[in-house]
Amino acid sequence: MSIESILNLIIGGETDELELKSNLKDSGLLARLISSFANTKGGKIIVGAEENGNIVGVNKSIINRIYDSALDRLSPKPNTTLNFVQTD
Repeated sequence: MSIESILNLIIGGETDELELKSNLKDSGLLARLISSFANTKGGKIIVGAEENGNIVGVNKSIINRIYDSALDRLSPKPNTTLNFVQTD
């Protein structure tokens, strides 16, 4: 997905298929979000973006750890991908 596509999603705001999080510290919350999308039409979770469209960024190592921990909580594990995009 291109940076332009991601920025357009952020500008469009949250929907039934898009969740925006400025920060993510809880693997339990991420597991619940992943599970809810896996049990519906699917969707995207963008971390590092506020609901008002501001890009705040993330710490890649922390997000990797939270993502791995979230997936460990789910059984069966849904098909997911984790991507990082640099905006500057």
